[in-house]
Amino acid sequence: MAVFLSNHDFELGVARSSKHGGIGPIHRSHLGMWIMLRGNLLAKVDDRRFKVAKGRAAFLYAHHVHELQYTSNEVEYIWCGSSWDTASEFTVPRETIEQLASIPNVLKPSKLLYKLLRLGVAIQHRRGLAAQRVRNTIGESAFNEYFYLANIAEEESAMPKPVIKSKTYMQENYSTLNCKLNDIADAAALSPQHLTKLFKQYMQCTPVKYLWQLRGEKAIHLLKYSNLNISEITTECGFKDPYHFSRYIRRHYGYSPRDIRKSHWESNSISNGQTSVM
Repeated sequence: MAVFLSNHDFELGVARSSKHGGIGPIHRSHLGMWIMLRGNLLAKVDDRRFKVAKGRAAFLYAHHVHELQYTSNEVEYIWCGSSWDTASEFTVPRETIEQLASIPNVLKPSKLLYKLLRLGVAIQHRRGLAAQRVRNTIGESAFNEYFYLANIAEEESAMPKPVIKSKTYMQENYSTLNCKLNDIADAAALSPQHLTKLFKQYMQCTPVKYLWQLRGEKAIHLLKYSNLNISEITTECGFKDPYHFSRYIRRHYGYSPRDIRKSHWESNSISNGQTSVM
């Protein structure tokens, strides 16, 4: 989003309280996000209000004022935010404000979102321009992860629960060789035939095809961004053996796993000003 085009800084931290209290009201424009680790709170943002319970992630964009009121004695949350004066040169385009307003204020956090916030907190007290750049990168990544989760939630809101359950099951078990159609259907509490029919209707493919697409995408990511060898990636992504893995990747991506890794690593070496070895 265009909201990240300005050079404003992100800060991260952990807030704790052992009694009813809160923060604010703060009369500044603010972009904020947090994950509730303990307790509950009520957020007041301009003319809107929403509750956030333990285990949920929350997001706010305040144009003028925001306030957090703790509604339980014990409160703890990990947060990321950026504030700026309304009189500053930084302005949010109207179309971006409309996008931000459409994003759900509360949703279920991902493990990645939690890790990003924890990572940012770990370096919050480092000083210097380089440290701030790292915090800004982490902060922007955390917000983009939230936006991604919101987009997924919107897409899944139109899907039947069995389809969502089966997708979740495959995402959590794709590395298991025993992840078969019957197992996926059992997780969705449907017959294999009924689940396949629903999957074709809402995902335009069968559950088994979705599973192999998921395995292929995970494998491509590991080829590009990990040092795992071919045998390790084969096991990690649920392929039967290296031959089966190589055949699938070549058929669906046009190149062998080694060629994909070599091409990606060499292109990175060139972009970093290093000499590639052909």
